[in-house]
Amino acid sequence: MPSSRNAFHFQYEESGHEEDCSHAVVAVGSGVVGANDPARVCRGQQRGWRGLGYGSPADEQRRQRPQLTPGIKVESVTDDAPGGSNVYKRVDEANSSCAEKPIEIWYCEKCKAGVNELKFHLSAHTQASINVFLEVSNLSQSLVLDGAAHVSDAVANAKGLEPGPRIVTTATDFVIARFVAKTRPTGVTPETWTYKTSYVYGLNMPAGTHQPTLTGGKAGDSFCMSMAAFKTAVPVPAAK
Repeated sequence: MPSSRNAFHFQYEESGHEEDCSHAVVAVGSGVVGANDPARVCRGQQRGWRGLGYGSPADEQRRQRPQLTPGIKVESVTDDAPGGSNVYKRVDEANSSCAEKPIEIWYCEKCKAGVNELKFHLSAHTQASINVFLEVSNLSQSLVLDGAAHVSDAVANAKGLEPGPRIVTTATDFVIARFVAKTRPTGVTPETWTYKTSYVYGLNMPAGTHQPTLTGGKAGDSFCMSMAAFKTAVPVPAAK
């Protein structure tokens, strides 16, 4: 991923990585392609999409509407970059699922600017899919992926804690973990992680072993988590 701008997902109100914009779309119907339109949330910006495409047809959104179809996966991601689509790669070791509804993480290195639409090509027709991305900055220009891990169909312990997977990294990384939980957690430990309502992340995480634990769940509730680490180009100042 280039160090200027990279793509992910969600409401990233504060971050040491300069987050430009985020977007999520729920595609309802019997189609096999879900589309995101960055222009809707990044109107007027000319920095382009540089980095991480994130496909996830897995989140029940806690309301069970619309009903998502089990077993549907993202087969490829394309965009409308000038001169042809950027190349997006799936982080296979991050693939997880809850009740056969998968979560996948995709990313793009050295992406071209000028993208107005991302398309997530699904493995079959579906009632609905949720496809999301987040744009971040200051990641490595090449060989950016530095590890991945996942847990599927896991269960919260007696204290309502939901331990995520352990990930082993070799560099200073930006680590993100997308989760789905039957009961929405309220936080994450240890304090090196930052909690959002559908993902957690860590900035400037040193080389080593990292594991987020979601807090505030209910004993016996199910959850799953997909996690990937990406090398930073330079250390990023903490948000003020």
